[in-house]
Amino acid sequence: MIHALTLVLILIQNIAKAQKELDRLDAEDADESQGAKDTARKPAQKNQAVNGDAVSATAELEQEKDAEDDVADDLKKASIEDKEDAAAEA
Repeated sequence: MIHALTLVLILIQNIAKAQKELDRLDAEDADESQGAKDTARKPAQKNQAVNGDAVSATAELEQEKDAEDDVADDLKKASIEDKEDAAAEA
């Protein structure tokens, strides 16, 4: 009987951990909605050189700004994760 209760408690803890991870991933997905989007009818033509034509300057600038924002977010997340790991090890 004690083993069954222990297994039930372990299952409950695992479910709670899984739910926490799902919530974290959902929050990450929500953050990604701010990134670059190819919303043009033909994004390859708008954002990339096509048949030797130059890339639109505004499209290139927009991509670079989005890339900078993405890198800044990644660095911020990595810093937070490093601090959490250091706190967990302490």
